Amino acid sequence: MEEVINELSKYASITGIEGNHIRCIFYDNPEEAFLKLDKTLRGSGIYYRVKELEEQFELEFMHIEKPKHNYPLHLTLFLLTVLSTLFVGTIQRGFNPLRDPTKLIYGIPFSLTLLLILGIHEMGHFLASKKNGIFATLPYFIPFPHPLIGTMGAFIKIKAPITNRRTLMEIGIAGPISGFIVAIPLTLIGLKLSQVVEAVPGPERLALGNSIIFSTLLRIAKGPLPEGYTVLLHPMAFAGWLGLFVTALNLLPVGQLDGGHIMYSLLSSKFKYV
Repeated sequence: MEEVINELSKYASITGIEGNHIRCIFYDNPEEAFLKLDKTLRGSGIYYRVKELEEQFELEFMHIEKPKHNYPLHLTLFLLTVLSTLFVGTIQRGFNPLRDPTKLIYGIPFSLTLLLILGIHEMGHFLASKKNGIFATLPYFIPFPHPLIGTMGAFIKIKAPITNRRTLMEIGIAGPISGFIVAIPLTLIGLKLSQVVEAVPGPERLALGNSIIFSTLLRIAKGPLPEGYTVLLHPMAFAGWLGLFVTALNLLPVGQLDGGHIMYSLLSSKFKYV
């Protein structure tokens, strides 16, 4: 603890020490002090949790070893998710892969598009965590054999405390931005491949709600639709729609969603009033 106390004393007046808990009053902006502490201590594997009290802060220090990645588990879940999304994509093209597994190749456009969007979203979080010295797992993909989506998404686990709001913002926003950047061109390609068909009475089809972004991409790809016509989405376009929907859902300012992390980084203790 001597190294910690000496370093913390540069930025704060220490008011109490109990085991690995240190109470202090920072001389200047605490956020700037946290950033400097992080750069100095993380090389030694030292992390800390921050508790804001009425007139001071309480920091709980701990030593965290770099976690080992469970590569077999990550690979197994990813391959199962590839299989489940291939299955769904094949069904969307009108084939039954249970009768003829070779038809799974028709599911590639849907599977590849969706997994690229989800995977790059999570890798955005992972790389932002690594950049800021925060231990995190590789993405866990979740296979889900539902005939509509084929997966429940993906997630990473953060294995160390995030001690300052700037880092929390970077990690929280990196995923949505990364996924969005990939989703836009893939969705546009999918819409280019989609068919404009006459909206004739018949069996009910799945109707998707159009966001402003999706509607704009559709207009770019197909122009104004003639009256009485609709778009029969290519699997890539449907996967793009799902990717944009998941990104928007993740940006809701709730709990452990990306939007919750972003809002907390902006509002800190005031976040409970949102």
